Amino acid sequence: HAIDQGVRVINLSLTYFQTPTSPEVTGLLQKIKDNNVMVVWSAGNEYGIEKPFPSNVDNILSISSVDPMLRLSDFSNQGLSTDFAAPSDIQIHSLREEKFSGTSGAAPVVSGVILNMLKVNPALSPIQIKNILKATALDLGPDGFDPQTGWGMPNMAKALLAARYVKEGRLFVSQRSIEDPTELNRLGRRVFIEISKDKRVLPISFEEAVAQSKNCEDYGKNIKKIFMNYFLTEDSTEICKFYTRHKIFLSAITFCPASQQEALKKQLALELWSSDSKRRQEAAYAVGIAQDVASLPKLTALLQDPDSDVRDLALRALGHFPHSPDAATALMRAFPTLSLGEKKAAINSLSKFETHPPAIQFLMSLVSEPLPEENNVLPRLIKEEAIKALGRLKHRESIPILIEQFASEYTLHPVTIEALAQMKEEAIPLLLETLRDIRKRPVEEPHKIEMGIGKTLGAIGAPAIEPILQAVRRKELDVFLVSNAIREIGMPALTPMLSVLEDSDPLVQWVAAKSLGDIGDDRAVEALIQKLHTRNISIQQAVRMSLERIEILTQNEQVRQRIHRALR
Repeated sequence: HAIDQGVRVINLSLTYFQTPTSPEVTGLLQKIKDNNVMVVWSAGNEYGIEKPFPSNVDNILSISSVDPMLRLSDFSNQGLSTDFAAPSDIQIHSLREEKFSGTSGAAPVVSGVILNMLKVNPALSPIQIKNILKATALDLGPDGFDPQTGWGMPNMAKALLAARYVKEGRLFVSQRSIEDPTELNRLGRRVFIEISKDKRVLPISFEEAVAQSKNCEDYGKNIKKIFMNYFLTEDSTEICKFYTRHKIFLSAITFCPASQQEALKKQLALELWSSDSKRRQEAAYAVGIAQDVASLPKLTALLQDPDSDVRDLALRALGHFPHSPDAATALMRAFPTLSLGEKKAAINSLSKFETHPPAIQFLMSLVSEPLPEENNVLPRLIKEEAIKALGRLKHRESIPILIEQFASEYTLHPVTIEALAQMKEEAIPLLLETLRDIRKRPVEEPHKIEMGIGKTLGAIGAPAIEPILQAVRRKELDVFLVSNAIREIGMPALTPMLSVLEDSDPLVQWVAAKSLGDIGDDRAVEALIQKLHTRNISIQQAVRMSLERIEILTQNEQVRQRIHRALR
């Protein structure tokens, strides 16, 4: 609908398509491209999960979140699909004085940059916009692209000037996507050269800003000039002076040199005792972000603060000290007295203590605790949060405990599958071992565990295929369970299954034949038709069933007729 109305920039602060290869999604992506629309998507807040989609789509940008120290926010997703990062940690305020955070807040920051670029130069194409953003962004990680922050944080000042220079004919930006870091650096240097020649861009120092200000309005305008100059030169000296003067200590720590930071941290710690609850909130958050170890005792004391927002931020802040046993102990001791929301914050913080065994054991105990028989939603929500935390920790000892959750209620399956899938290859041997032995164990509903493991192997994807086939060759697994797992893997299993359709092991052949039908891709048709004349009746039946399934699913009439003739 938005595309049909002529919208040029669409911000989507919501979940990605669940089925990115479906015809509906493919058609929509093509419409986005054909209409020169930019779609800016939030990466998601599942604490670092890698999202493969949308990647390599120039019209669609995926945005992660960074904190005030310009580090990836602990909740932000990441992955090869990440294009840029923008600030949207926990202390962002709306015009209505409501706090918000998450990648849902980061995405519109980038949308706003693009919208302003199009105001300056409506003729820019999506590819040119992305090239300008990449060439002028502040690189936050290793040189060039990285999965956490993409190409960096967009620099609106440089991007707007670059857009204007393109319009004025002073700058050429290619209509093809630039991926080479050297070429992007050249474009960035050309932008800087044009800026240095631009007489409308005049630098100003903080001292000059103060001296030239007769009133608040003048001061505001001059401070804007300082920030503009910072964004153009990335020299933070004057920004440091501004934040220090106004006692905005966390931002001062971000921009000031190391020689000043200890004094700033001491000033920040004093705010923890402020009588103003808002100042205590901001101080608790800032002490965590700044990782000021000296303030840990004061931060721990805030877990007893009468203000719930202060307690919540103190719980989150303790997660920024993952090597401190005292911080972990404080979180675990406070846990029984916390509210549901506070318990979630404590669990998220404990998931950072990957080298602290007591914290890991504590989370495992939360997952192992049986749910009460009465229909009480709170224990289940706490257990779900602890399962997610173990997934982020990727600790091998937690795998059996997570697998056991498949025997619990079905509502825990999705979060358990996601947690185990994050462990990838580490989880595969134990998953297959459980699948092999489950029928020998005194389990009331083994099919629930089998289904959960199958879906988990599917979520792990291609790395699970060869271990599964090896287990089939050793006759350790039921072939129906195996084919269900491969069905969950889906399209990444297509080529491996085609390659083992002529395997020396008949069981592997059967699994391949059955799985190719479950995948339902036209590219399997010719190989399956060649297999129709096998002497093994079971394999032949699996081949026929797969061809019949593809005949129903295919959108290609020629493929449908080819299958029809072969089967008749």
